[in-house]
Amino acid sequence: MHNSKLLNLWRCFSTKQIKRLGDFIHSPFFNKQEELILLFDYLKKYAPAFKRKKALDKELVFAAVFPNTPYNAKQLSYHMSNLVKLSERFIIICHLEKDEIAQNSYLIKQYNDWNLEKKHINTLKELSRLLTQMPYRHAEYYYEQYCLAELATFSFTRQHKRQHSEGVQEAIDNLDVFYLSKKLSYTCEMMNRQSMTTGTYEVLFLQEILQHLANNSYEEHPCITIYHKILMMLQDSDSEIHFNQLKNLLNEFAHLFPAIEARTLYTYAINYTIKKINQGATHYQWQLFQLYLEVLNKKIIFDNGQLSPWTYKNIISIALRLKEYDWTANFINDYKEYLEPSVQENAVTYNMAYLKFYQQQYDDALVLLQQVEFSDVYYSLDSRALLSKIYYELNETDLLYSHIHAFKAYLRRNKFISEYVKEIYFNLIEFMRQLEKIDEQSKDKLYELQQTIENTKKIADLAWLRQKVQDKISLYLKNNWSNRA
Repeated sequence: MHNSKLLNLWRCFSTKQIKRLGDFIHSPFFNKQEELILLFDYLKKYAPAFKRKKALDKELVFAAVFPNTPYNAKQLSYHMSNLVKLSERFIIICHLEKDEIAQNSYLIKQYNDWNLEKKHINTLKELSRLLTQMPYRHAEYYYEQYCLAELATFSFTRQHKRQHSEGVQEAIDNLDVFYLSKKLSYTCEMMNRQSMTTGTYEVLFLQEILQHLANNSYEEHPCITIYHKILMMLQDSDSEIHFNQLKNLLNEFAHLFPAIEARTLYTYAINYTIKKINQGATHYQWQLFQLYLEVLNKKIIFDNGQLSPWTYKNIISIALRLKEYDWTANFINDYKEYLEPSVQENAVTYNMAYLKFYQQQYDDALVLLQQVEFSDVYYSLDSRALLSKIYYELNETDLLYSHIHAFKAYLRRNKFISEYVKEIYFNLIEFMRQLEKIDEQSKDKLYELQQTIENTKKIADLAWLRQKVQDKISLYLKNNWSNRA
């Protein structure tokens, strides 16, 4: 029973929710089976953690509900299944209690069926008022407006009035806005996924939609213009104009979206700058840092009060590239409490190692990094890349070559890493290997490698690699000048 569907469901409940569920199950309106009440009352004593496995033994549970009755596993399973159904019904009702828009929509339909015209009209007005008070103007807002217009139109039709109805136009206009916004948002997501993982998608009518948007203005609907601009940015990544326009749109209209969607919109801009930085456009580093500061200040970076460990790492990474060491140390400590407890220790340890690396405290960084264990593929990639750079900085040639060999094998066999991501990490470790082999006196080879790197650009941490090549060139020039002097 300890791993049953029922207990796994209840583990997601808070203590307060368990108490309310008890009121629900005890209500004869929702439940008339006394056995379910007895079963709930026995189990609730151990909710929501359910750690006492012995007390949750099926035979003991059955005996508490059906005293002086031989154990019947099928009968117990049947009642547990009914409790699951009741619990799911409780969840639905709790959500419906909070959704005034859905409540009024159901009332409108019912009043219309009963021909209670006055009630129907008043509820339509109430629903319209609720929609007007919605703080957001995202796609779902226009879907709700479409539903309202459809309800009004349905009532108008049933009255057999042969006259013009504004509701029809309102319904189709709002439906168009909802459709265009959602179509664009899913298209952006598809393109984004294709850049990170293997697999392809097909989008019907995309060219027709883009042609329509080119010929028609939707400035009054940011839920369309922002996603359209994101799509243009993804399709034409070489042009900076779409990115700059997107930043302006986000700055002006991000508040019109729920926090989770606003965070997604900013993520597209953030990912664009990261890709540009990886391609060698170092001036995007400050742009990226500013975007992170914006989402931190607007408090839209959190998901259910938590900070993603990948976002945590990315913010620290760009701050370090900009040599904001004090800011980074404070950020690591100040925001660690927002990380999920299961990843907090590893995330803090890895990022402290990264900070030590940038402060050229390589031995300390190595000690910290060796304590890190990550199942996430992108944290694993960055950990391996950082370890490569530490070995390079410490002149641990044998360890560097051995690690590069293992790193390449990891990249080849991992099917969940996109070809683009594989390429930038392959290039990093291969050019690092070549650079390590070149003597600082081999001027021609150094300049040749420098040019190859500039022509390639698709390299993880390109700025660091550029600096290492330049360091060797500078050492050559310094030695050559000293010899002449």
